[in-house]
Amino acid sequence: MTERLLLFLAPKAGGAGGASGWLLLREGVAAARGEGLAELPLVRSSVLVVPGEDVTLQWLDLPLGLAPAQAQAAARLMAAEASAQPLSDMHVVAGREGEPGALRPVALAPVASMESWLATAAATGLEPDLIIPDTALLPVPGDGYTRLDRGGIALWRGREAAFAAEPELAELLVGDAPVAEIDSAAFEAHLLAALDRPLVNLRQGLFARRRALRVEVVRVRRLGWLALALAAVTLALQVAQITVYTFAADRVEEETRRIAATALSRSPGAAGAGDLGRRLAELRGGGVGFGAIAGATFAAVQAVPNVELASLTFGVDGTLRISVRGDSPATLDGFAQRIEAAGFAVDRTAPTSAGGRQAQEMVVRAR
Repeated sequence: MTERLLLFLAPKAGGAGGASGWLLLREGVAAARGEGLAELPLVRSSVLVVPGEDVTLQWLDLPLGLAPAQAQAAARLMAAEASAQPLSDMHVVAGREGEPGALRPVALAPVASMESWLATAAATGLEPDLIIPDTALLPVPGDGYTRLDRGGIALWRGREAAFAAEPELAELLVGDAPVAEIDSAAFEAHLLAALDRPLVNLRQGLFARRRALRVEVVRVRRLGWLALALAAVTLALQVAQITVYTFAADRVEEETRRIAATALSRSPGAAGAGDLGRRLAELRGGGVGFGAIAGATFAAVQAVPNVELASLTFGVDGTLRISVRGDSPATLDGFAQRIEAAGFAVDRTAPTSAGGRQAQEMVVRAR
């Protein structure tokens, strides 16, 4: 169900008056009303209707396709010539863009009045989405003007005019143009259409609505658990990878001992030693062996944060070729230095970028 609360503010000479009444629209139809701030209903969407006497509406020739900030700057420059007050004291807003070639409405309201209006709304607990003068809510006539009498001041609306004026002044402004008088019922019947496509919204620029950042405790807690789970999975993958490599090293060492024992039993002497040396070189290399060199590498992975092994290949020459990934070149340097501190030499290529991380090829060998 769509509900919208309209809070009407009364005019006051030299400033802004208090609330003169409110109207609750439900599905576009007046569902409740009240005087002043009595029994003000709480709804999600609210509109602050300010007196047209305190807002000047002009129709200016602004370029089409301007961004909101550009349109406001252009409107401010063009309105400077027509404003009787210093522009530094005025809040200037460009209204809705029309068809090509049509003039664009520009609203001027005193900054002091804007502050007072918003203070009145805040005192009632409202944070209006829309601030609009009552003159902009009248229906647009096909020709001439629409008039709504409101005490000694009447509201007027033409195709490119909207103002509030005393009868004597209005007579000079309207002249002989046809006038269609409406009552409060016709005014309220047109409110839904006027609010769906507002002519102008004063809630822009300096007075734009600020969205408060709300921290939802449940969501933060959920994100915390998700981050913890992600860290646990990452650690588990690293541990699993190291475990697989460790088991592989153990199998290689066991196979080495088995081959050595078989070769010595079948071929004692120099021939057997030569065959044993050849088989050992094929299996564990001529260096210190897979177990020792891989153990130093895995220890470095555990000791240096943000490092992971992408690939590992052990050669018959006793070298270990690895692809390493880290969060920065400095991390990769620290990883290599850790292996070197264990008594091995590390030959490295230049780091490259891979998936937002740094990748490097290394060859680990005995000194």
